[in-house]
Amino acid sequence: MDLSALLNEPVSSPTQQLMAEMAEARTAANAVTTDALGMSSNGDEAREEAEGEEDEDEDEEEKDSEEGEDKEEEDDANHDDETVTSDTASIAPSDLSTTDFSVDLKKDLRAALDSIRSRGSYAAFANLPDLRPELAVDDIGPISLPLSETQARQIIDKARQDSQSRLEQGRRCRHQVSANSLAINQPVTAELRGMVVYEKGPFFKAPEVSEEIPGMFGTMIIVLSSPHEGGDLIVKHHRSKKGFRTQRSQSSVACWYSDVSHEVCAITSGYRLVLKYNLAISPDLPRPSANLARSRTRGLRHTLRRYLEGHNPESDDNGEDVPGMLYYALDHDYTKASLSLKALKPRDHAVVHTLNDICAEVELKIFLAVVEKHETGEPIHNYPNRKLIDLSGRVVRSEIDIDGDTFLDELIQDWEDPWEDAKCGERNYSAGESTPHWYRRAAVIIVPRGDVSDEFVTRALGGREAENLLPHFVTQCLEEKRRPAAIKMICRLAQKAWSNNMYGSYGGPSVNVGIAAQVIDMASLIGDSALFGTVLGLVKSAVEPPVFRKARIRVNDPDDDYDFDKFKGSLLECLLSRPMADQLKFLQAMSPEDGEVGSPVIKDWIVNDVLPSCIKRCRDGHVGEDDGDILMSMILQQLHDLDFLKTRVIPLVAAKVNHYTPFSLAVLERILMSAFAGTFDLTETLDICKPVMKSIVALLDLSNLRTEAGLRQETEAANKARRIQYGHTPGFNLLQLTKILGPRRLAVFLEHCLRCGDELAMQLSFKIVAGIDKIPFTEFRPFWVPFVRFLVTSLENRNVPLGTPRYQQLACAILEAYVARCVGREPTGRVNNCQNPVLCSCKDCHHLNAFLMSHEQVWRFAVGNSRRQHLHQVLERAGANCTHVTSRHTNPNTLVVTKGLDPFSRAKQEWDRNIAAAMNDFAEFDQDKLKQLLGREFEHITGMQHLRHVPVFRQGAEAAVNPPSRVLAPVSANRGSENTGSRLPGIGVKRRADEH
Repeated sequence: MDLSALLNEPVSSPTQQLMAEMAEARTAANAVTTDALGMSSNGDEAREEAEGEEDEDEDEEEKDSEEGEDKEEEDDANHDDETVTSDTASIAPSDLSTTDFSVDLKKDLRAALDSIRSRGSYAAFANLPDLRPELAVDDIGPISLPLSETQARQIIDKARQDSQSRLEQGRRCRHQVSANSLAINQPVTAELRGMVVYEKGPFFKAPEVSEEIPGMFGTMIIVLSSPHEGGDLIVKHHRSKKGFRTQRSQSSVACWYSDVSHEVCAITSGYRLVLKYNLAISPDLPRPSANLARSRTRGLRHTLRRYLEGHNPESDDNGEDVPGMLYYALDHDYTKASLSLKALKPRDHAVVHTLNDICAEVELKIFLAVVEKHETGEPIHNYPNRKLIDLSGRVVRSEIDIDGDTFLDELIQDWEDPWEDAKCGERNYSAGESTPHWYRRAAVIIVPRGDVSDEFVTRALGGREAENLLPHFVTQCLEEKRRPAAIKMICRLAQKAWSNNMYGSYGGPSVNVGIAAQVIDMASLIGDSALFGTVLGLVKSAVEPPVFRKARIRVNDPDDDYDFDKFKGSLLECLLSRPMADQLKFLQAMSPEDGEVGSPVIKDWIVNDVLPSCIKRCRDGHVGEDDGDILMSMILQQLHDLDFLKTRVIPLVAAKVNHYTPFSLAVLERILMSAFAGTFDLTETLDICKPVMKSIVALLDLSNLRTEAGLRQETEAANKARRIQYGHTPGFNLLQLTKILGPRRLAVFLEHCLRCGDELAMQLSFKIVAGIDKIPFTEFRPFWVPFVRFLVTSLENRNVPLGTPRYQQLACAILEAYVARCVGREPTGRVNNCQNPVLCSCKDCHHLNAFLMSHEQVWRFAVGNSRRQHLHQVLERAGANCTHVTSRHTNPNTLVVTKGLDPFSRAKQEWDRNIAAAMNDFAEFDQDKLKQLLGREFEHITGMQHLRHVPVFRQGAEAAVNPPSRVLAPVSANRGSENTGSRLPGIGVKRRADEH
């Protein structure tokens, strides 16, 4: 009986009246339930007519055969090992028996698979977009969706507590409103049983389903749009289980047979609103059931079980010639891009879906594949498996080569030529070479789980393919019986994918972060510390903070049996392998968030293991200013213990003063700033830090201090000559980075010296003045000019007058050295555009030399291609200080030569830039404060008049001036010339051909 026709018939009920149902729900429910529950001959015939795969005679034969099968199933019902709630439903005996094949393996499988015409299952699920049911409840009125908190509570108050919803804890989270109180203002196709509201509480397990109306064979629910978390539907039948996750933003429908058990998982927040329907047919007709649907695949299940027994080493039948895997060619063609479970045509989808249901119960696995046969004109064939995907849509392998003879042995269909009607294509090559043909077929592959399937999917793996396979085995790890083999494969694949391959050929990480996170999370979830450590060690460059955050969450969860001691060693090793900035992020991920109580286990690990290890790493390695900031952030986030700083950190700073001054300054600043903020006792902190501060002043080397901008400028200048040889400019090395210091940091250190007494601050000032000549000129603008600006702030913070002589001397020394070395005196000389001639005596070069030795700036010469190329070449060889391009707006094209600046002009232009930059730097100061700081030297330093050149004019005669530059006239296109008496044409005049 077709369910779509059934749902249009009224079902008699003495106690409930038929209500209207929304059109959208009817359409979606009919489609889903017909697809999932339609096991009758009428439903099959309708599907076959739509597909055009069977004629009317075959439909009649199939109907007759199904009636005979129904009779056999009724006779065999007494042999089933499970109780069936429907007295008319029955299943085949011993679905998983291992008696001999009725004919042989491939023929039995072919017959069973060829007989599948429609997909059938014991439960189905679908989403219902844009559902508007016009729902109303007595005494409440219309119900708006998504369901609000107010109306949810009103429905609960209205609902009567169903006796079967009582829980052991006495909590009630399921509230049902009877159908008599509901109205749905559209025609119905199934009997409305009621409306149920699930609120936060434990899961609900339905009791045994009783026959509530005559002819009832199933249940359908419509989950209406209502914000909630949890509430997933679990449907079980025999050894199979399906899970349906309801959508939060739209409605959905699910249905199942009456002899199927179901559970509703706990609601963790919100409300789940459900309409329940009873599905029924006429009591005079046999009722469909899940057991009846199961019996239809009895032969296929039996044959697959027998095939699996042939792969069991302990089985008596292991000696049979059983193929390692089986291919079943699908009816339709699919491209490599389109092959997926969702894209399968109805008949192919039914075959794959049925196989998947059965293989889930036994130790078999199925894949979808595109198999190609390549012909090259010779009797040579290649059979690559071009794409292998699992049913979740994940690409397992992109290409596997298979043996042609083996493929024919493993093909279930008994075809002499499997490629006879397959899709054919050609690849055309250049003349004289073969033109290979290829044939393509889509197939479903049946492989025994375990070593056989693992060997198949891992055959001839590359590194990237091995990485892409890892999620496939991660999923298997979640099943305890498959876990040992899956872990073994994960270790093997991880080594192949990530061992000795931490970075790609261009320096980028080669690890897929998402896949690595899946493997790490799985190892943590199953408590395998060995696998966790192995993978973490391989992908340490790709580990992200969520790995540490999840560890913290699991430690803080009292219901989680997570053993942190097993994993903390691997986490520490991973943390120490990363830069200091990443270490801080990892520790921040381990720190409790707002409102979260920190775990003493994690805090002890950080204080006793992580921080000492980080300090030791700083002591043994190269460290810079940023590392000092990060180290102190890590320490101060976890503890405020001055003894820890005194015994662990201060000795580290003292050891790094000589060669890593920026690091020491950063650590000292953070300690002292914490003391000034009241975290530590100020007097005691100053006593601890003062010896180290004296060491810094004594050992300070100004020539080693760098900024990033100055270091870049210095490096580029040093590598200009090497660019020609090497073709690139190297970046900063690690030692260069450790010299980088911000100007504010040194000014703050001077301020801290003032807090310790004038003597230490005076020593630092004299140290800077004495070493001013050692400072690289590239560091004045990015470091020392900003240092003077910060110096003003530091002196004001300590209430030191800006006119104090020692600090006036310090500022004047720095700024005077700046203008002297970075600006310098204005260049003197005269503009001279004349350049040396080229070493060629041809007539075109004669005109070119006349231009080069003149004061003209631009020359245009209309000339043919070969002569123009000659002029380009001689200019390049001579290294002339000019540009030469071709203007293609004339015929013939015009060569345009433009002279560059002469040495004096270049020097004057650079000086103008430098003095303008210096004036801008001085303008950024507060002028009143700068006057106080520089005193009488203010005008001399900021005006820079002493650097300018004062010209001397002769009396009675004009100073010689250069003749004005002019642009030469374009070359005439006429062949003749008015000045025919002249042997040489004027510059820019084209010579006639007979004059060459």
